[in-house]
Amino acid sequence: AGTLLKTEDGGDNWSEVDIPNTDAMLRKVFFLNENVGWIVGFKGTILHTEDGGETWEIQREGDEYLIGVDFKDSQEGWCCGIDVIFHTTDGGETWEEVESDIPFGTLFGISSLRYNTLFAVGVGRILRSEDGGETWEEVNLGEFGKLNWKNVVGSKMGYEYPDEEVILVAHYDSISNLPWDTAPGADDNASGTSAVLTIAKALRDVRAKRTIRYLLVSGEEQGLWGSRAYAEWARENDMNIVAVLNMDMIAYLDEDIIDLDIRDTEPYTWLGDYIYEVGKLYLPEITIYPHQEGSGGSDHIPFWENGYPAICNIEHPGDHWYPYYHTTEDRIEHLNFNYQSLTARLNAATALTLIEPISLETTEDRPKVVVFPNPYRADSATSEGIIFAGVGGFETLSIYSISGDLIEKIDIEGRDSVLWPVSGSNDIESGIYLWVIGGNDGRLTGKVAIIK
Repeated sequence: AGTLLKTEDGGDNWSEVDIPNTDAMLRKVFFLNENVGWIVGFKGTILHTEDGGETWEIQREGDEYLIGVDFKDSQEGWCCGIDVIFHTTDGGETWEEVESDIPFGTLFGISSLRYNTLFAVGVGRILRSEDGGETWEEVNLGEFGKLNWKNVVGSKMGYEYPDEEVILVAHYDSISNLPWDTAPGADDNASGTSAVLTIAKALRDVRAKRTIRYLLVSGEEQGLWGSRAYAEWARENDMNIVAVLNMDMIAYLDEDIIDLDIRDTEPYTWLGDYIYEVGKLYLPEITIYPHQEGSGGSDHIPFWENGYPAICNIEHPGDHWYPYYHTTEDRIEHLNFNYQSLTARLNAATALTLIEPISLETTEDRPKVVVFPNPYRADSATSEGIIFAGVGGFETLSIYSISGDLIEKIDIEGRDSVLWPVSGSNDIESGIYLWVIGGNDGRLTGKVAIIK
């Protein structure tokens, strides 16, 4: 990562060139002439030289994965990568992201021709623009452009609410700097794929009220094709997906800190809070960072686009981004299986709490308390709120926000079940809430999720 080599004898000998301090993997060098050139790479990195590569300056950094670059002249140019194209008209001093009605997917190269014509290429597809990149269309490649990939789906149907489902997803395809040769993809993404399969095996005998699906998708590296096809199919068929847990690159550590990013977005940050709370309860050895941005190139995105709650589990980059990402060296010997196991257990525990309503035993002679539906989805719930059953003998039910503010207090008054009326209140937002049931015999506590 962050290395540039130069040759002056046709490749017989190479010497390393000093570049600004960056740990980003550099992917493409482009020279407009013998003096002016650019380099693009991961972490949104763009480098520029005006003296034939003797010195370089950083023009831009970010969190995108940039792979290709081309300039029309000294001022106007483009770069592309995973689901993104950037455009500059001032030699790279500023870059604007190009908007498009079609998904870019993973683009390996971009080329500017005369009369404002541009081409960008990925795996099995070519994009074309005739207006300098303002709008894009996919070129019809006929039979040459047809690629058939398969998603693999396993299901364990719920016995009481089979139409409500939780999905564990990972992509099984891989790519490298030499994809026509080999792309072992140990971390990206055999780590996530094997985690889904292991969880499926571990939970094979679990009888749950909700359905759990194990989804292995293809075409992630080419533009999220498999997950997009599934998410769009789910929306077209009005599938009731409670949550999607995506695992992508979950087995690399280069230090002793076991940490994990949870990528989420509004209005689904409640799911990030949820897995964070599960981690604190069951796997405190993992340092979890919820509400992280980025990973626009992973399989939770199409579910967001189709209105489903989803998160992405991915290694916390910090100062130790996986150095073998998308290379032929992404091999099993670089992985940490304890880390992968902990992440898999975290997602298994989260899925279990979602497919089976939370229940707590108090004493042997007291029935369990059942909270349902949990999560509560306002757009599909059959009740006006959340039911707390088995509360006979307690006096009050109190609901608190995750920050500890009292939201509502309900008198139980000898009833065996009470309703927290969620649907009619505009003050109750999506999120994780804490409930406390109290009385002379003690108290019970738990959590409930609301999706609006």
